[in-house]
Formats: sequence, C-alpha cells, structure tokens
Amino acid sequence: MRVRAAAGGVLTALALVTTAACGTETVAGSPTIESPTAGQPTFDPCTLPDDALREVGVDPATEDPDVFGVQASGWELCKWRGNQAFLVVFSTLRPIDEIKSNPKNTEFTPVTIGARDAVTYRETSDTRRENCDVAFGTEGGSIMVRIVTKDPRYVLPNPCELAVSATTTLDPHLPR
Repeated sequence: MRVRAAAGGVLTALALVTTAACGTETVAGSPTIESPTAGQPTFDPCTLPDDALREVGVDPATEDPDVFGVQASGWELCKWRGNQAFLVVFSTLRPIDEIKSNPKNTEFTPVTIGARDAVTYRETSDTRRENCDVAFGTEGGSIMVRIVTKDPRYVLPNPCELAVSATTTLDPHLPR
C-alpha cells in the first residue's frame, strides 16, 4: 500500500511531462545531433556510483530505473531502498522554474548544495509530511532528489534534512 502511495508521488511528477513532437520534414544540409532538450535528459541517475549510494544509506542492489514499468519521455529516474526511506533521483529537461510554479508543490525553502542554489519542497498531497524533494537547475534542465518514507507506520522526523544530506553527498556526481 505504501509503495503505491510513494509511486503515486513519482507518477505525479512524471505526469508533468509532455511528449516531444517528432517531425518527418526533410531539410537540406548536413545532419546535426539534436540538443538534449529535444528528447531524453543526458544524465541517467542509475549511473550514480555505488559508494555514494551506500554513503547516502541506500542499497545499490535495489536499483530500479522506473515506477512499476512506467517510463516517461523527457525524464530519467532511478530509485533505491534504504532502511527507513526510498531515495529517488530524477533528471528532467524541465527548467527549475517549472517545478517551482507547479501548484502541486509547496513549502519551497532555499538551500545551498555545494555551490548550487537549490530548494526543498513538498507535494501538497503529502499531508503527513513524509516526503521531501530537493531540486536545482542544471545546464540541461533540472535534477530532483526525493526522500520517501518507506514504512507507513513510521514517519521520518525530518525528511527534508535527509534529502538535503543525500543531495549534498551525491552533488559531486550530479550534472552542473
């Protein structure tokens, strides 16, 4: 039941995605490589090093690159299980302003992760205050790091502190 609720939050984030249009138009000239904003993000969170994941407190062997088999255009994600929480890292082509302006997100608090300006926030549906996200912009979009309480009988005392700590640990391995 709890996994479905956690996945619901992940699916909510994925629902923000709009599929990029593909054209069939012929153009004269030399072929060029499309920019990363034309399709999938170039950063795959599942490539994060096992040592960094263990330092965060999750088991690298529990890696899962999707939510119940669902993948979305314009997003890459990976999740791992820890003792008390799941860690989910999202890479998206969407700019940070889109995350901040989403009415389903609330309680934005500015934080600094290494040399990055970031924000913590919650989804408005998180009435038990069980989860927290850290988000920041990158050259190719945004990165979000989410902590999701694993056991519905136990609420983490401060998931935002855990999310900031996890993001700080992963920061050297995340795109600029």
